[in-house]
Amino acid sequence: TQEADVADDFQRPLSEKGRRDVRQTVLTLINKGAQIQLILASPLKRAQQTAQEAAQILSPKPSLRTYEPLSNEISGMDLSQKLIRDDFNMTEILLIGHQPQLGDLAQHLIGEPFSLQPGSLVAISISEGKGQCLWTTHPQ
Repeated sequence: TQEADVADDFQRPLSEKGRRDVRQTVLTLINKGAQIQLILASPLKRAQQTAQEAAQILSPKPSLRTYEPLSNEISGMDLSQKLIRDDFNMTEILLIGHQPQLGDLAQHLIGEPFSLQPGSLVAISISEGKGQCLWTTHPQ
């Protein structure tokens, strides 16, 4: 279906509500003490716009990179392996992508079923290849 005057999902922009949700969600990150060093974003337009909105609010300003594996075309397990191989050597990375890939990634890291709503955030601590959910939040 055509939405926002674009024929495919790759070009669908972030809505105004989406922009407000990003700002609210990033403020939640800040209030929880996040120290994001790197933002990895899907190449899809709305993810790029989400990443740019987030980067404007975070301080200190994190690095921002387009990360093709977040384009929702590989499984969460494959994404996990790719992230490990790419070894960004950072303690806090914000991934901006799409469902079902990010939910699958969280499930793979945590080792149990995990559901993410659009616009949700989940903080996962990873040690020795195993993840633990620290917290999750959803837009109001």
